[in-house]
Amino acid sequence: MPSPNPYLLLSILGFYLLWVNMYFNSTVSALGNTSAAGNFPDGRPLLNSFTGWAPLDQNIATIVAFFDEMTNGSDPGGKFLYMDVISTLHSAILWFMLEVLRGSELKLMGLLV
Repeated sequence: MPSPNPYLLLSILGFYLLWVNMYFNSTVSALGNTSAAGNFPDGRPLLNSFTGWAPLDQNIATIVAFFDEMTNGSDPGGKFLYMDVISTLHSAILWFMLEVLRGSELKLMGLLV
């Protein structure tokens, strides 16, 4: 029997640690409640109309509520997180451009694994 792919095991672990933990510690419901109410628990308003299409606006408002703690300036670590995300995105974009220049046929699954 072949050994399991370590990346698959790490993906499952990462999914569990991010989404399942957020579900069980009520982060998901708190984000949904915040975006539905249109204000944060401390009373600050949350803009919840971006495109005029309610299903999309609800999802965008949830994303805005999720990133609020890092973008409102109350946590100095947020700047370091964004610096890390930007450097990771630059690496991914560079990798993508080099693969295109190399002439390889890019497939979505090839980029994800």
